[in-house]
Amino acid sequence: MLKARDKAIIVSSIVFLILSLLDATLTLWGLGQGAIEEVNPVMRWLIEENTITFMIVKLSLH
Repeated sequence: MLKARDKAIIVSSIVFLILSLLDATLTLWGLGQGAIEEVNPVMRWLIEENTITFMIVKLSLH
């Protein structure tokens, strides 16, 4: 059985992953609409090179 602290860590990690996915998705959508621009030069380069790689990197940064 998991301890309360372990459950909290798991839930926090899942929530953070979902929020990261939402952030990445909305970033790509906003860029596609011309409504926003990516100011982070590394992420901007990743988006320009390969959006799948951008998503993988974005989701792994937690």
